[in-house]
Amino acid sequence: MDELRVYAGAFDDDLKAAVREKINDGEKDWLPSYWDMFKSSPAWTCYRADLRGVPAAIFMAYDQGRGEAFLNALRTDPAIRRGGIATSLIRGMDKDLASKGFTDIRMATTSANEPMKNLCQAKFGLEFVPFRWCQTSERPMNAPVMTHAVKLDPAMMPAGTAEREKTLRALWALVQSSDYYAATKGMMMDVPGQFKSLNEAELEALAIIGPDWEGPNLCLCFVGGSSQSAVRLLMGELRTLLPTEQPDKAKKVEVSGYLPLGSHSYEMAASKVDTWYCPRETLELVMGWKAGSLNAA
Repeated sequence: MDELRVYAGAFDDDLKAAVREKINDGEKDWLPSYWDMFKSSPAWTCYRADLRGVPAAIFMAYDQGRGEAFLNALRTDPAIRRGGIATSLIRGMDKDLASKGFTDIRMATTSANEPMKNLCQAKFGLEFVPFRWCQTSERPMNAPVMTHAVKLDPAMMPAGTAEREKTLRALWALVQSSDYYAATKGMMMDVPGQFKSLNEAELEALAIIGPDWEGPNLCLCFVGGSSQSAVRLLMGELRTLLPTEQPDKAKKVEVSGYLPLGSHSYEMAASKVDTWYCPRETLELVMGWKAGSLNAA
């Protein structure tokens, strides 16, 4: 497609207008409302595909650190869909990100998005790891609080000490042996809708529970164990986090996040055990590949 140009562009007002007017998912598309947020963060890069000089598609890449990028918000002009624009855009991004030193790329789609599923499978040969959004019911202020779970404070284990190294080795062994690790092929949730690799080198910064980037509640990033009973105990403890531990000190607590199908924690939520449940029918299908490998496909 000689008239198509794929490149990393600016979050300029003309492109924003094109997204608002035609390169979108309909009138209720969330992207225009969040455009300035993406624009203000140096971690986001906007890639675009121009057809004969006119914007035809966009896709954004988020720098997660340690050589990993997550792609989000693919949009194409509906008048020219199914013409290979998105395929060319993703291949171009893959090539450019690899040239910039990225080693791993991931993206996701929903189980209801048949065109995107077909593109990823037929064009790229990617495999999906299915997740589903799960959460607890809200917990009132007077509910029982956490009793068994232990929070590790890095300040209590200075860097370089034998105690710290022993603890980190034990934690990494737990991660690798968990049902969550097996179900996700080594991934965890980063922030809602984004996923990254579980990595021993960054285990100290691993957020088992982290803040929801657009709300007051806490997000479930990783829950895994060697047995269903152990996971059930941990899920129960997460359910009883203090309201004061929430970023905005919310009066009610709701812990939520994506859990992988095949893990004990997901099975509990799917069965509505101990106030955990799955409010969404669609799955989040996560896929990843080595940067630069799509260009030769």
